[in-house]
Amino acid sequence: AATDYYRLSWRADPSTTMVIGWRQIGGTGATVHYGPADQGTNHAAYPSTAGVARSTTAKGMNHEFARLTGLQPDTAYYFVVRDSQG
Repeated sequence: AATDYYRLSWRADPSTTMVIGWRQIGGTGATVHYGPADQGTNHAAYPSTAGVARSTTAKGMNHEFARLTGLQPDTAYYFVVRDSQG
């Protein structure tokens, strides 16, 4: 994917929800694929997906945000971002 500058933040219930943010350099149709096991870059192997919930532009950079919900407390999660460029 044509992305960088990843960051995680928490809003509602931090034990079951999380927001992933990143800078979208190029490409379109970004989706976050995630799950409790590391599947590397094999996006199809991750059991859950989240689309972009919010997009912003600041100082010439495009930022995307996806909200992950239904997470299990005290569980590590892994993710990849997939867009039209990979």
